[in-house]
Amino acid sequence: MAVAVNFYHNNKKINSTRLPTAQVGDFGCEVEFKDVTNLYTPSVILSVDRFKNGEKIKNPMEFNYCYIPDFGRYYFVRSWSWILGRWECDLEIDVLATFKVQIGNTTTYVLRSASNCDPDIVDTKYPTKAEDAKNPYQVKTYSDVYSPWNTNIYNAPISEGCFVISVVNNDSGAIGAVSHYALAPRVMAELMNKLYSSPNWMNITDGNISQDLQKMLINPMQYVTNCMWMPCGYETSGGVGISTIPYGWWSVSLSTGAAYRVDVAHVKRSINLSFSTAKHPQYDAYKRWLQLSPYTTCALYLPPFGFIPLDTSKMYGATHIDCNMEIDLITGRGVLNVSSHKTEGGTTVYGGTIYNALGQIGVPVSIAQMSVDFSRLSSASTYIGAAGIALAAGGLQDTLKDVSNGLINGVKGMFGGAVGGTGAGNGILRRPYPYNPNLPGGRQANTVALGLYGGLAGNLAGETGFNPSGVTTSAGGSSLLSSIKSIASDIGSAVLAISGTCATQGSTGGFASLMEQCYIQWYFQRIANQDPEHYGYPCCKKVKINTLSGFVLCSNADDFVANCTPAERQAVAAIMEAGFYYE
Repeated sequence: MAVAVNFYHNNKKINSTRLPTAQVGDFGCEVEFKDVTNLYTPSVILSVDRFKNGEKIKNPMEFNYCYIPDFGRYYFVRSWSWILGRWECDLEIDVLATFKVQIGNTTTYVLRSASNCDPDIVDTKYPTKAEDAKNPYQVKTYSDVYSPWNTNIYNAPISEGCFVISVVNNDSGAIGAVSHYALAPRVMAELMNKLYSSPNWMNITDGNISQDLQKMLINPMQYVTNCMWMPCGYETSGGVGISTIPYGWWSVSLSTGAAYRVDVAHVKRSINLSFSTAKHPQYDAYKRWLQLSPYTTCALYLPPFGFIPLDTSKMYGATHIDCNMEIDLITGRGVLNVSSHKTEGGTTVYGGTIYNALGQIGVPVSIAQMSVDFSRLSSASTYIGAAGIALAAGGLQDTLKDVSNGLINGVKGMFGGAVGGTGAGNGILRRPYPYNPNLPGGRQANTVALGLYGGLAGNLAGETGFNPSGVTTSAGGSSLLSSIKSIASDIGSAVLAISGTCATQGSTGGFASLMEQCYIQWYFQRIANQDPEHYGYPCCKKVKINTLSGFVLCSNADDFVANCTPAERQAVAAIMEAGFYYE
């Protein structure tokens, strides 16, 4: 049987849909089929005259591709053989070029594409690089102010720092049995001067009792139950200013400035901070996912709340990190709420809560004969501080001893439980590692793909003799299609970027930590250079193939439909799911 065949010089990838273009030297001729052959891997016979130029025989090896119009199929030339004065040419069908139009009209789920990218999908294809000491992958962003706290306890205005004292009296504005007053430092100094310079403020005449005896019998601070320095001040707007403070049975007049009664409407103070976000050094329009953990991690340093790890998945796309602190002026306790915002089209879009914490912002001020309310304190360091106050005030050595023993036993118990567990599965020293498809033994995706392709090869070989998996053909050797690599998708879920958060409470207030600058520390993991030409970008959506170009990796190519045999359809689907080039 003689058929017409067009031979080409065609330098194309095995897994590409590119069609041949006419070049100088291409030719067409009629050939005969070998006696035993098939239409998937046919063998054709040509006379030597087709390659004879005068007395010299040309090399047919330069012709590596052909088209048989009668079959409507393109073929790779697998080999040329010289047998008994004739050239024998072994062919193998190129299903991608043959059904390029049908492939292009297919709409299917595309995992990776060189021309269509979703930059919000994590791409785990590329490993991270170790940090270079000369080029550290970290940066700090600072708050819009150096620190939200004012630790100037001598001359700060009341709106920027104040003393809050709790006094037992008969004030009509009391909260419960105790009234609370905010005083600027100069007013607090005047109050102490009035209380301790002379007992005249009690209006007790010397005829009844001498002043020396008055000083022995009456402690001016016995009616003060609590004294707190607030580094954030008191908001005087709308507050009630007073010049006389009821004090036990008596009252104390303040002439140099007004104190403010801390009523229910003014018991809270709100402080806000804002930090700009930092970009990953490799961030671009195709790799926005680099802003997620573990490629980007960050921690907020905000005294007195401490060093707080932040979950980057909760602030993805944000331009600013916002910190709002609601502070109780009476107890000095504060609630920190960390959130984010960004600007889109001139409109500010606020994100949800990233982190919440409690902390002691106010600094307790020691007063004589004070009692410590342990219910207001929040940590081991607080108890140590309270015991130290008790020791200094009344020599309570047993109190300090009990607290110290309790802490030591607690630490022993913690590390004893961590280290003393049996086997590798016990204790806090064990770190569970999540499943990683890139590690040895975790290649299920590749295994499934190769298993599918192997099964397909068996079906094709059994039905047609066409053998893409390496079974020997009539010409010997393995199929060209067996060289097609199955490309793993290596697409990560953003769920894996969610960072665990550990809610902690700040320790008892102190001046030293409040003086430090606030910042966010950013850490970056750089990735190796990308190769989107051969691996594409994550796409993960249904796309019509002819809207794409270059590398394409499909998830399920069963939607491919063409007027072809089942073996050809399965071969096309297998190659599309292994990764191909639409050209």
